[in-house]
Amino acid sequence: MNSSFRRVVLALAVGVLCAAAIGACGDDSSKKVSAAQRLLDQTIKATSTSLENGRLDARLQLEPKGLLALGGPISLAVKGPFVLPEGDGQPLLDLDAVVTVAGRRYGGGLISDGEHRFLALDGKAYRLGDERSKKRLETLDLDPLRWIKGEQTKANERIRGTDTMRVTGTVDAARMLDDLDELVPAPLGDRIAGAVKSAVFDVWSGAEDKILRQFVLRVVFEVAKGEEPPIDGLEAGNFQLRIRLDDVNGRPPEIKAPAKSRPLSQVPTDRGLGGLLECLKNSARSGAELVQCVATLDP
Repeated sequence: MNSSFRRVVLALAVGVLCAAAIGACGDDSSKKVSAAQRLLDQTIKATSTSLENGRLDARLQLEPKGLLALGGPISLAVKGPFVLPEGDGQPLLDLDAVVTVAGRRYGGGLISDGEHRFLALDGKAYRLGDERSKKRLETLDLDPLRWIKGEQTKANERIRGTDTMRVTGTVDAARMLDDLDELVPAPLGDRIAGAVKSAVFDVWSGAEDKILRQFVLRVVFEVAKGEEPPIDGLEAGNFQLRIRLDDVNGRPPEIKAPAKSRPLSQVPTDRGLGGLLECLKNSARSGAELVQCVATLDP
């Protein structure tokens, strides 16, 4: 099985905040709740070894305070089928994404046929490189159980027709960011961890197969006066990440590469998602500059 990819997917669902770069913290009471710890361990193992295919439904939302709040909430929604191959092959993906920034929506998609990846924009496909991201992920030493604290079991619930067992708790920012040091440099990680005021997570595990069905993380953060924020113009706010896996291990979807594709260099950078990516690149860590740049784009 493609255990390295599953571990990355699971890490994302149990506290991975690579994209948002926001962690969480909590008190050390994990040893008091053995049932919850055992269920989380079973969920990690089952998802890492037995997840074969399904549909991803994920949403990330940031409600900022400070200059960045002038543009309103920022969100990312991702949906679509995936297949995890045996061995070390790349996953098959056909994901649609919608980004909302400064009140504007930008759509796109990501397609992978197991060998090549493509960015889908405005009905056109653009080829993406593979090696760099693959090598970076392979260097990560991820252990989600190191990140969680204060976990406890809750009442069982049904998620999209599947019986699940629920666990709630908190995440240790320092430990998580230590595992993600290849993606989040230590100085930035320290500022992120220091800004978190409260955070809780919920994990829904399949009652029979123990495969992850849903994960929700809620974070409230505020940068102390005199401290440098992770992103200029982002002094405080609320962050929420929800990930749901549907149709787990059902009939594998058929995912093919686009019939035609173009070099990534041909992506238009004056409009749409390509323009938004260019704004993110040029704005670096300035939230105010990002909002100003987005305001000049055509959706």
